[in-house]
Amino acid sequence: MEHPTKILLDMDGDGDNLIALAYALQSDALEVLGVTTCHGFVSVETASAAVTAFLDAMGAKVPVAMGADRPLMRQRMPKVIREAPAAVPAAIEPLPAWDFMAQVLEESPEPVTVCLLGPATNLVQLLHRHPEAAGKIQRVLFAGGSFAFGTVTASACHKVYFDAEAMQRLTHAGIPFYMASVDVTSGFTNGVKLEELLDSWSGSLWARARRLMPSPVPATRFVRTPFALLSLDHPDMFSFGRYKCEVELHGRITYGMTVVYLDNFDGVFELPDGTTNRRDVAEEDKNIWYMDAFDRDKVLAILSEVVGGLSGTGGAV
Repeated sequence: MEHPTKILLDMDGDGDNLIALAYALQSDALEVLGVTTCHGFVSVETASAAVTAFLDAMGAKVPVAMGADRPLMRQRMPKVIREAPAAVPAAIEPLPAWDFMAQVLEESPEPVTVCLLGPATNLVQLLHRHPEAAGKIQRVLFAGGSFAFGTVTASACHKVYFDAEAMQRLTHAGIPFYMASVDVTSGFTNGVKLEELLDSWSGSLWARARRLMPSPVPATRFVRTPFALLSLDHPDMFSFGRYKCEVELHGRITYGMTVVYLDNFDGVFELPDGTTNRRDVAEEDKNIWYMDAFDRDKVLAILSEVVGGLSGTGGAV
């Protein structure tokens, strides 16, 4: 049997992140080395409290480190979900997320896949403070991004919007970057609704876990992040293509949009005789692997089989 893929999970407070975490812990092909938390729709404290409580309910012993509470360069974005202040969980790691990541990467005998399920703030802090860590990251798997439609604005996915500057830096950091955008994972009209999926599952863990999930808003209504995670141990059900990607940082209505050059068209250039010609994206400018498609029905069936019946063995939620 092959060694399981070693992963770190870096997540915000999205409800379906808990499903992704459960799947990662249940999969024989994945080994979770730790979880880090980040700001997003809810505070990093609230996200950390939810993750630690969920792990306790599962009876899983996984270290959790708390990370950034705001974007790199901008003030905290306006809150879409109102929340009561949460206390920092007692079980949290003493190191901040970026130092914890660096320690885990240094101690791992094999390269590690970082599953980015929230804003890129923690990862950019890691690369800034511990540049040597980049060599130990096998790839970044990002569950987010959008260019056809948005989740928090008309054009931006919330996981990018909450720190677009960090995402732009990360996609150009030279680390293999795999993007499972909301355009593909949920689509505009054919997404799997989180509430309906949880209603269809028999496991008592999910009835308890609902209390840890933020109130559904349009951005968090659909299941997305678990689908991305399954690409690690079921790659035959997914296809990725290599493309250029830039994050829009200056548009009034397009801030946070991930512009993926799917047609490999990079503009026009003028010839000496005054005519113009197409300028294609150069191979060296292709900085991401973009999920083109996946077998939604088969992936959803596997997800439900693996985690849909979980009852949990730990503390109460």
